[in-house]
Order: sequence, then structure tokens, then C-alpha cells
Amino acid sequence: MLKQFWNQRVKPLFTENCKTAGGEGTPVYCETKDSGRLQGLSVSSEDRNLVFLGDLTRGAAHDLNNILSGLVTYPDVLLMDDSLDPSVRAGLMTIRDAGRRAGEIVEDLLSISRSESGDMTAMNINQVVENYLESLDFKELAARYPGIEIVTESAPDLLWMRGSIARVEKCLESLLSHSMEEIKGRRGAGIGVITANQHFSFPDSGCSTPASVVCPVLTVCNNGPGFDDRDLARLFEPFYITKQMGREGSGLGLTLVKHLVMSLGGEVRLESGDGGTRFDLYFPP
Repeated sequence: MLKQFWNQRVKPLFTENCKTAGGEGTPVYCETKDSGRLQGLSVSSEDRNLVFLGDLTRGAAHDLNNILSGLVTYPDVLLMDDSLDPSVRAGLMTIRDAGRRAGEIVEDLLSISRSESGDMTAMNINQVVENYLESLDFKELAARYPGIEIVTESAPDLLWMRGSIARVEKCLESLLSHSMEEIKGRRGAGIGVITANQHFSFPDSGCSTPASVVCPVLTVCNNGPGFDDRDLARLFEPFYITKQMGREGSGLGLTLVKHLVMSLGGEVRLESGDGGTRFDLYFPP
């Protein structure tokens, strides 16, 4: 099933009508049908905005969390009353869920503002993928998007890396959530989660012409409608929400992914076309 999904829905991204997006100073690559090689393109960035956003969030997070705790806790207490009118119960659930989503946004902002490296350890991305897909968090996420097939392909000889299990897992969670929202309701909707060893040249290696190294790569791809040029130019901006994401997205998921990958010394590559969207996360071994 994975092979069919890959050949019919994902592989065409590498050969036809591919568009790219990324951040300033970060080459973004698209493999073209004619050249069969990677070509670089520099695009604008919101890095300075992220720094300002992080500073602002750190200062306001304590007060925001105090307010949000009431929005989440008190509705839960009131919902314990079995005699509540159904319309009142529905309203309380809406308030509680909104408070939870707001809390998640604050946590994402705090994650963007953090730069600590104390959680670094030797790790294998295959184990992160396996553990997350078996977790309660993923089951709850998948339950919100029924009918979407998840297929995996893990390289048995995947290189180990020094990194943060929590950060890589958060990247996987954000990309899966983003992909599910993008393709929900589509017939035959599918998402691929793939790991592999690939050659890659890290631009920030300190060399004028960085040497290509073999590194572990985490890929999340889907067979959605893809993004237009306007969306691609702004996809990693904080709080930018595409038409496909509608009201469900916070606009921080991809911003967070980019920040977390770069905090580990890695690079993000995005390819999108009529056949779907593909995210590649490259990590130094």
C-alpha cells in the first residue's frame, strides 16, 4: 500500500510542477525533471519577528497561564453536574476547548522562545516515530481526523543522531496535525511517515562550500491539494493560516517545526505540487 501511495501521490512531487518554501539564508531545494539535481533558492524570513515574539511571550506567559487555567478548570467542574441543560453543556465544552487551544498556543510560543540544549542525547528517529504513533496523544489526534490512512517506512539502518527526543517528537506531531488538517475530508486521504539516510550539505557547517554528509532524514508527506505560491511564500510565518487549514490551525505549527529543527542544527525542506506536500527534516548525524 505504501509503495502505491508513494509512486502515485508523492513521487510526482519530485518531477513535476514543484514549488518550494523556507527561510532567509536557507536554500530551499526542488528536484527538477530536467536536471535531476537539487537547485537552491533563497526566500525571506521572519527570524527577527520570532525573537521579538519569544521575548514578548516569556514576559506574558505567567499571566496568560493563570487566566487560561480558569477557562479550562472551571468548565470541567461545572460539567460534572449531570442535570445541566444540553445547550449549557455545549457552551461550557466550547469554552473549555477554546481555553485548551489557547494554552497550546502559549506553549508553542514558549517552545519557540527557548534555546536550552540540556535535553540533548543520542537518539534514533525510528524509535521516536514508533513511540509517538503508539501514544495516546496520536490516537486522540487521529480520532479527530477519521478516514486518513497513515503509512510508514523506516530505514532499518537509520543513522543515530545527537538531539532532543522531545523536540523531534514535537516536529512529528506538528507535521502530522498540519497534514491531517490539510487533507481532511478528501477521498483516499493518506499521510506517509518515512525515515532514510541521505546525502545533504548543511549550509551552516562553517565551510564556504559545505561537504555533503550522510544524515538521518524524517519525511512527512501527504496527498493533499498542495499550496499555491502565495501560501508557500508565507508558510513558515508565525500565525499565518492557509485556506486549507481554516480555523483549526493556530498558525504556529510550521514556525515551531522550523525553529526546533534549526535548534538541533538541522534543515527543513518543503516541496508542494498538485500531487501533495512533502516535508523533509534533515538532522546532522
